[in-house]
Amino acid sequence: MMKILISAHVRWWNASAYYAVTAAQALARLGHDVTVLAHESTPAYRYASELRLKVIGDINLASTRPISFLKNLGRLRSLLESEKYDILNPHRPEDHFFLAMTNIVSGTRAKLIRTVSDVRSPRDNFLNRILHCKWTDAYIYCARVCMNRYHDVFQLDSSLEKVIYSALDLEEFTAGDWVTDNVYLSHPSPRIGIVARLSPNKGHRVLIEAAAKVIEKVEHASFIVVGKEEEVTVSELREHAQHLGVADFFTFTGRLDDPRPAIAACDIGVIASTESEVISRAAQEFFAFGVPVIATKVNVLPEMVQDGYNGLLIDPGNPDDLADAVIRLCLDDEERRIMSENAATYARERHGMQFFGGVTESFYEAVLRADWIKTGDRK
Repeated sequence: MMKILISAHVRWWNASAYYAVTAAQALARLGHDVTVLAHESTPAYRYASELRLKVIGDINLASTRPISFLKNLGRLRSLLESEKYDILNPHRPEDHFFLAMTNIVSGTRAKLIRTVSDVRSPRDNFLNRILHCKWTDAYIYCARVCMNRYHDVFQLDSSLEKVIYSALDLEEFTAGDWVTDNVYLSHPSPRIGIVARLSPNKGHRVLIEAAAKVIEKVEHASFIVVGKEEEVTVSELREHAQHLGVADFFTFTGRLDDPRPAIAACDIGVIASTESEVISRAAQEFFAFGVPVIATKVNVLPEMVQDGYNGLLIDPGNPDDLADAVIRLCLDDEERRIMSENAATYARERHGMQFFGGVTESFYEAVLRADWIKTGDRK
């Protein structure tokens, strides 16, 4: 059994927070002693608590106030000295620096493994090179594209790096009745769905513009748009659909506490993002229900959506390409059926909690057996 501290100080529920809590859940199920370090004001703390994971919430590594900063560092040092963790696994840049520094100052020398789910490349400066190349034992990347960004800046030991894609608790999708009383199944078929916060970079407008071409070719097609209002409102998207004459074919649900019935009702999933998508929980959820995905070639999506196998890949920001892909799958029932089976198989084999936990556990164990990284000169 390993004693593991997983930290994710994020103000919102984003890819890093989700990955951290999911990793803690998967490793705890395997019998490891796992603690989540997340401030009590954050969604990560709340979700980890709901999962009945061990959580520490009185250390705030994101605080910039001098007195609070020193108090938090003191608490962190006391925590590391008293608990003597085998693994420290930060998921955010702030966590990474403070855990690395405190690990050295306290003399505990736990193995420091940084999980990278950042969209941006790391900064190239002296302190960052020390942090990444000397103070850090190993790296987990949530996508190959993240690893490539780090390799553009740092020279790291490839034997102590691993790409591990995120996971879902598939039982939450395979168990239960998603047909009876599912109001979305009353919508005309084929049903095309998008599940994403309402932000410009999620491509909702592109889907609406593509729909104008789709409905000319596909009788009875309908579109389900699920997502919380953020930079874009439902009324703005509905107005855009009305302007293009396709509003009657769209259902805008807004935020759903449980989007699974809507996802389960879809025949085709769409991820039209122009950026973000370093984990793509939406793709995983569509696959879990056996829904093939049409996705843009952005960040992790080409690593998950295998063109012609479990979905189709398109260029971002191109309504015509999106429309052609939707039309192709709508009109070819057999291809869509095969892709649906492949999507469900892919989810079981690559994104289940047991697989995710096992791969992560094996990598942790390999790091514990390895020597401290000696390499690290900048390219």
